[in-house]
Amino acid sequence: MNINNLNGEKGTPANKVLLSSVIAVFAGLAFFLLRNTSALVDEVDHYRQIRLFMEGSFVLQEITTLPGYHVWMALLGRVTGLESLFAMRMLSFFSGVGSVVIFYRMASDAGASLPRTIQFFLMPLFFVYLFLVYTDGLSLFLVLLMLYLARGNKMAWAGLAGILAMLVRQNNVIWVGMVIWMALADQWPATGQWHKLFRKTWSLVLALLLFVAFFIVNGGAAAGDVAHHPPFVLSVGNVFVSLLYFFILFLPLHLSNFRRIEMLCRKWYSWAALATLFAVYMWLFQNDHPYNRLVPHYFIRSALLEFVTSSRVMQALFFIPMAYAALSAAATPFQDRSQYVMYAFGVLFLIPSWLIEGRYYLIPFTLFLLYREPGRKQTEWAGVVYYMLILAVVLPLMARSMIFL
Repeated sequence: MNINNLNGEKGTPANKVLLSSVIAVFAGLAFFLLRNTSALVDEVDHYRQIRLFMEGSFVLQEITTLPGYHVWMALLGRVTGLESLFAMRMLSFFSGVGSVVIFYRMASDAGASLPRTIQFFLMPLFFVYLFLVYTDGLSLFLVLLMLYLARGNKMAWAGLAGILAMLVRQNNVIWVGMVIWMALADQWPATGQWHKLFRKTWSLVLALLLFVAFFIVNGGAAAGDVAHHPPFVLSVGNVFVSLLYFFILFLPLHLSNFRRIEMLCRKWYSWAALATLFAVYMWLFQNDHPYNRLVPHYFIRSALLEFVTSSRVMQALFFIPMAYAALSAAATPFQDRSQYVMYAFGVLFLIPSWLIEGRYYLIPFTLFLLYREPGRKQTEWAGVVYYMLILAVVLPLMARSMIFL
């Protein structure tokens, strides 16, 4: 697929009005529920860092990311005069909600853009953190912006978006690499044309080189809390837990894929792949990060991991939904063959993280939702209703500080 030839359709005015209405209604409900909620988990550190910047202090707290998000939020706070936690949540929302607009324009190429975009907006891993003082909303916006600019052949601007994305979350360098790969794949083979390819992707290559320089000078990718985010550590934990999350969050799609999965199961190589995956899972999967053992009655991820690793038998049983999710992913057609590379880069994105964390799957899941071929209308709208039901349970409990996603 030529990523330069995809120019998203604007969509019908009725669709725009409906999408805007959905965003306004659900954003209003979310802010209403969170109006009296104190800082949740990492919001404490992020909000403290933002306030320090607003006060003119440039002392970095123990945060793992580069302070791009915090500098941006501090600038918004200084310009608007807003500084309360609730106000910062609103500013963070407006910094990330542009992702929905970009997703809608990009999704218009394949049809069913409205239900898929509403699914994206209501996907719990996106929706919940969009209303908190977390880096994930702005990070996703910049990654999608980079992809959108690359599709429009605005590669220099795409590289700038990639650099900004890395200033928010360093591991976004993986998605910069994916954009370079897809751009080069469009021109392959490029005998005698490498100078032209470099001129096309120079800003993205610069982004990669800046990351390498930072990694060498800093001694790793984490800006802080290095003890819990060490360099040169590879872990399969997030890869396998992402399959569990994938099974849960895309359940309507998985059910509609049953026939395709049944056909895949008739192939010997499917069973060979699953057997290999199972062996790696049982051998290498561990729940040994200190943060993953914190208050399992509060953190959903900790409760899930405690349950999965409670015994070897239980661990093996949990491979069943993982296997089904993997088969469903394999059975789901993408709009173009070149987009399947997202799976490889998704694994590269996850394995350097020792901490098993559900929100790390936000970008891979978003790209899956964006790249897959639209399903039947019933399936697409079933996904919307399904996310509404999940949020109806999760968001009020989070607002009362009873659980955390």
